[in-house]
Amino acid sequence: MTGLVIRDILLERARALRLDRTDRFRTALRGAMNTWLYEQGYDRIAESAPLPEDTLRAYFAAHADEFSIPERIRLREIVVGTREKADEIRLALADSSFGELARRHSIRAGTAAEGGSLGSLSRADLGPLADRIFDAPESAVVGPIPTRGTWLLLEVGTREPARPAEF
Repeated sequence: MTGLVIRDILLERARALRLDRTDRFRTALRGAMNTWLYEQGYDRIAESAPLPEDTLRAYFAAHADEFSIPERIRLREIVVGTREKADEIRLALADSSFGELARRHSIRAGTAAEGGSLGSLSRADLGPLADRIFDAPESAVVGPIPTRGTWLLLEVGTREPARPAEF
């Protein structure tokens, strides 16, 4: 909404200065209109022209390297409010299971109810933590990791290797 208001103010000022009557303005407007028409036309054609399955299969086969499922790793988490609590839980892992401690102590209710399960995540899902997580051995606990006012412990689970996608 703010962008529309600013655009209107700029257009009013341009008209007041009679900039809308220059060749440069007309060229820019024509270019913007052509781009808009192209995008609208392309979208309409794409929506109305179904692609036959054999064409899709041929494209998929010819570009198989573009269609793959990345390596994934199963993770569980415990999220707590302080570094001290995270350290306390890390020590408690010697006598208790990660899942049980997640159920009892994690402040993220959605995953706590599932024993801390985050499911299978790719490197892209993990962002800057990806190398640290993927380099850790299975069953390792990574952390405490500070995250936006909370502390995180992650348990590394089983790995799923990268594989080609199926059509």
